[in-house]
Amino acid sequence: MQFEKIILPGGEMHLILKGRLDVEGTQAIEQGFSFATTVRKESIIVDLAGVSFLSSIGIRLLLTAAKAQ
Repeated sequence: MQFEKIILPGGEMHLILKGRLDVEGTQAIEQGFSFATTVRKESIIVDLAGVSFLSSIGIRLLLTAAKAQ
């Protein structure tokens, strides 16, 4: 699992996730993803098009990040 962070011209952050968002994938990106989503207060776009599998722990990661905004 990996993610790429792009800052768009309007200040919004675009996070592109690629791979499996299962237990291993979530552990691989959790710290960096959580930091990226809690530090900025601008809008964040999370692109899940490259995610081939999404488990409940992956959903928890996304919801926790959304609540932190």
